[in-house]
Amino acid sequence: MRAAIRTRRSSHLQHVGVRAWGDEGHEIISLIAEHYLDPAAGAKVITLLATDTATLTAHDIASEATWADKFRNSDRDTTRVRCEGTRQWHFVDIEVVAPNLDAACFGHLPLPAGVLASEGSPQACVVDKIEQFAGELGDPTTGAPERLLALKFLLHLVGDVHQPLHAADDHDAGGNRKLAAAEGSTPATFIASGIFSSSSAWGPTRVKSRPT
Repeated sequence: MRAAIRTRRSSHLQHVGVRAWGDEGHEIISLIAEHYLDPAAGAKVITLLATDTATLTAHDIASEATWADKFRNSDRDTTRVRCEGTRQWHFVDIEVVAPNLDAACFGHLPLPAGVLASEGSPQACVVDKIEQFAGELGDPTTGAPERLLALKFLLHLVGDVHQPLHAADDHDAGGNRKLAAAEGSTPATFIASGIFSSSSAWGPTRVKSRPT
């Protein structure tokens, strides 16, 4: 999803296209989460991610937090199986005028018996997928491959659900028609709505190195 940022420099207005949230935003969120994990939980996360053999991302927590987007996009221009199968898991279109979470989540359809969360229906919202994957991750009977997928999806989807443009529907092309005003130089960093750019003073490197 893309958002247009309107920046003011001197007396001129300029439109700058930036990707809402994007890799950097997800990396920052995962590093903040890692900071608050107790040592035992953190060790389990590291151990589980170390078993990952997928090649879409590196296997540190920040990189894995971007995996779900890369997985979705990996066949966007070919078969679109992954794209169409997981695309709607990243957001929840709650109507701004008449909000109804049940309707936005397709009636909260449960997973059929024996179906893994990673193989669930394409018609599912980010709220329900977080619940499903969290349930699998906390279930000791979940197989190792699915447990890893559950963690990777959770690292990403928890970031998505905190992105305002992923949690509302104002009939604005997923937020693409929204303009946000920000003072400063180009490219803009509009942190209030969770839109990050390469110019952000609080990028993943600084977040990771910040003293506790």
